[in-house]
This record gives sequence, C-alpha cells and structure tokens, in this order.
Amino acid sequence: MNIESEFIVGIDFGLKRTGLAVCRKGTSFSLPGATIPTQKDDISTIKKILDTYNEPIDRFVLGLPLFLDGKESDMTLKVKTFGKILEEFTGKPVHYVDERLTSEHSEELLKEIGLNRKERIPYKDSMAAQLILKDFLSIH
Repeated sequence: MNIESEFIVGIDFGLKRTGLAVCRKGTSFSLPGATIPTQKDDISTIKKILDTYNEPIDRFVLGLPLFLDGKESDMTLKVKTFGKILEEFTGKPVHYVDERLTSEHSEELLKEIGLNRKERIPYKDSMAAQLILKDFLSIH
C-alpha cells in the first residue's frame, strides 16, 4: 500500500455529528476537514462525505470506539455496520483505528488554543478524525 499517492478520508463517526479529516496525495500528514450532521439513513451521511471532496477517495479510516479495557461497545458495532455500508456503497476499503481517548485529546488541543466549550463544538469531531487518521498514517 502506497498511502503517499492516495487521498484518504479519516472519519470520527458519531450518532449526532461525523467529523472528517483528509490526507492529500503526496503528503504524509492529515488535515482536519468538515463536521457533518449524521443522518439516520447511513447512505445520506456517506453521500455528504463524498460530496465534501472534489477528488476521488482511495480509502477510508474509521475510528473504532472501544472501552478502555479494549472490549467492544454498542457504538463499536454501529461503527462497524457503518463501515461495512460505506465499503459496499463506495467500493473503497475501510480501515479501523482504535480511537480511545481521541475525543478527549481533541478537546485538550482545542482548549490549548483558547477556545471555550461552545467554540470547540464545531471543531471537536473533525479534530478527532484528524487524530484517527494521524494514528493510521503512523502505522502504515
């Protein structure tokens, strides 16, 4: 896998909001992207993700929420179901990265730049997606 020549979208899937991050072709770092409202119809959410970018997406990286002891939760199963639908709908591979504590880490990073709680809300999910993608890039 030559990820440096691909366009990869990192996803922090949530029941209310889904954060996105990207790694553009020719780079080895990620950038936070949009935060979109999650729809009850997973296909609508997928279409919004695809419509966000003007470039063909080569693969997706989904954050996998696990309990601190590594066990799966109800949300883990929801993310895996979303990932399966995403893969079937797009024909692109979906990879999973342990996302434990990424939301907390993104909150801390946003606090460091001086944003109050209300100001952090629009950025929290895309920042978490960036951390998920960063973890993926560090191991591939």
